[in-house]
Amino acid sequence: MQVRIRADRLSRKNSINSILIGMLTGALLFGPGCQTDTAKMREQTSIRSAQLSNGQNNAIVRSRKKDLMVPLGDFESSRSMENGSLGTLAATEGGSDLEKMSKWDTAMADLFGLPGVAWDDAKVVAKNPTNLVILGLAGGASIWGEFDFDNRVDEKLGGWKIINKDWTIAVGTSGSPATHFALSLALYTHGLLTENATTYDFGKTLTQALVLTGITTVGLKLAAWNHSPNGELFGWPSGHTSSTITVASVVHQYYGFWPAVPLYTLTGLVMYERMITGEHWASDVIFGAALGLVIGHSVASGRQPQFMGMDIVPYVDPYRGATGIGLVKTW
Repeated sequence: MQVRIRADRLSRKNSINSILIGMLTGALLFGPGCQTDTAKMREQTSIRSAQLSNGQNNAIVRSRKKDLMVPLGDFESSRSMENGSLGTLAATEGGSDLEKMSKWDTAMADLFGLPGVAWDDAKVVAKNPTNLVILGLAGGASIWGEFDFDNRVDEKLGGWKIINKDWTIAVGTSGSPATHFALSLALYTHGLLTENATTYDFGKTLTQALVLTGITTVGLKLAAWNHSPNGELFGWPSGHTSSTITVASVVHQYYGFWPAVPLYTLTGLVMYERMITGEHWASDVIFGAALGLVIGHSVASGRQPQFMGMDIVPYVDPYRGATGIGLVKTW
């Protein structure tokens, strides 16, 4: 028999209020002074377009700091890199010297650059007015839940279960942050080892989004220091919910809405599972969902736009001088 408690309601309310005020203050500090362009936040080491200039083929390589024109010896080199080869390049400080990095060097550069990327991503999230509105509404719902619907939802769900014990274990495992990190690192490693730019970029972006979601969720849990329905500490916000919807949001940004629908559905099941097992109140999963949603979309929003799974890239006809857009699909 689970012991469900609602102790120190006023204390928990005050702690959540303090956290929300702190988040708003941070947003006001970051927002006006942050000049980072979201499109530049996503480091992309894949070729986006090729053009003929002065009898020599050139390719545009996207980097976090600037666009670099990389001379390529022949069109076949450009084509092979564009069609899935990682072709990781590192620039010196001046940007004039480029050399190919080994897979190990690339992994180390990504690892040691992760704290800086997380900080930059946090500023991008905080300066977006839409994100602040979503988090504000979710924070208000959390406070409202403390006084009104948390207990009623908990009592109602206690006698209305649509999934059995085996399914709760499966859903809980699918929504675990550990599962998501294992998946993102596997995709990153596969893309790096096989030199597949698409898989590498997706795995890297997903890992970065999960890191920021994890840090933020744990920080809020420690600051709130409250109890879940089963009496355990660190209930608000729900880490399973925030992590699952982060994955769904990154997939949404990369591949469109419909491929992300199953993951959004999984997020709903995870929210339900967290409540019926006594791990979280309704207010916990509501704010967790809002947090993961804004982080996932913000972190992944700077990648190349897609249509029906194909990259939308600028196109220049070297013979007729015509310009437009093209659709590129890599395997």
